[in-house]
Amino acid sequence: MIAPIEKELDSDSIAELLTDSSSMLLVYSDIYSDIIENLKSDLPSLRYIDMSDILSFIEEGKALFAGVYREYIDTKVNKDDLASIVYTSGITGKSRGVMLTHNNFCSCMYGANCNVIVTGLSLLMLPLHHTFGLMAEDHI
Repeated sequence: MIAPIEKELDSDSIAELLTDSSSMLLVYSDIYSDIIENLKSDLPSLRYIDMSDILSFIEEGKALFAGVYREYIDTKVNKDDLASIVYTSGITGKSRGVMLTHNNFCSCMYGANCNVIVTGLSLLMLPLHHTFGLMAEDHI
């Protein structure tokens, strides 16, 4: 399950959303290291991964796949399992989590592919914490 977070939120708001979503891992850009330092003191049990280290994690994953590790590959995904929690402020200003299943994303991708034709290179201007931006960025 993934919970994309708006990058402009302050550290207290981010900590609240990370706690609400029961997040165990936060992937962040070094640009936000000041916020991350605050979060580390508030949420010490959370695992933090700097995007500058992501290539080493990719290599580690490749090594696991080349070996006998099959837990990820053998995982069966149920269409009704929770895939993401997208936080929206709505009209109240307080973020609320919208729980989306794998089936929700498949339905949206199908609808987008039936109605949007992209040829050649394209640029998506929506942030990943917006539902369409999250599901369309690599699928249309």
